[in-house]
Amino acid sequence: MGSDEELKKSDANEVKHIWLETMRVIVPLLWFAFAVIAFVLLFPLAKALLTDGNINNIKVGIIEVQLRQVTATVTTNSVELAKADIFIPEEKRKQIASRFARMSDNTKGATILWVDDNHPYQNVTERRVLIAANIYVDTANSTKEAFDWLSRSRYDIIITDMSRDKDTAGPCLSGLSNAGCALLKKVGDCFHASHEQTLDPNCPSVVTMQQRQLPALLVYSANYPQNLGAPYGARITNRAEELFRFVLDALEQRPLPVSK
Repeated sequence: MGSDEELKKSDANEVKHIWLETMRVIVPLLWFAFAVIAFVLLFPLAKALLTDGNINNIKVGIIEVQLRQVTATVTTNSVELAKADIFIPEEKRKQIASRFARMSDNTKGATILWVDDNHPYQNVTERRVLIAANIYVDTANSTKEAFDWLSRSRYDIIITDMSRDKDTAGPCLSGLSNAGCALLKKVGDCFHASHEQTLDPNCPSVVTMQQRQLPALLVYSANYPQNLGAPYGARITNRAEELFRFVLDALEQRPLPVSK
């Protein structure tokens, strides 16, 4: 009786051993078969993307998603949405995203200093669009902080709001005074004012860090009428669509980085 039980146990162990050995062989084979099938199915798509230049379509898609967010965060009410300054029509979103993709060499590694006392909450969606285009965006909440950044890092573009309660106001071209115009004039004076004029003590380090090239100046403010004007030829808008166009216009003039 005992020998029969031992024989059954021996047979069961042998079957278990055979099953485990079989699984050790089959599982890797199944993974290999899956990899082969995936390669066969995906290779034509990958080849088309690489050879036909359709990789840009991916970039367009990523930026377009961010552009939709610019619109989506405003409101869900269609009437209010149509009136909102930040609203970007669908056909314009595609155009903007396509231009970002075409100018990928210009935007890659470009740098923007965004001055707004409500950061990091203000203009988050707009900044995400720029970041999706491989543009670096630093933020400052005052003229002083902006000058600190300008003394440490080079920028292609400065974007500023207009009203900052804790910042000193300065005259715009129309006679209106606000902190945004004060910043623009202060930066511009560093590069254009005569030596006899009193300049900010940070000017030498700012000019040196910016390689003696005044960054493009943009004003982005919902409550700033364009006809009031701003110092040193700053471009003014309260519309996200136009902001992106101004950014791309400025970067179009940016010398492309030399490939090594």
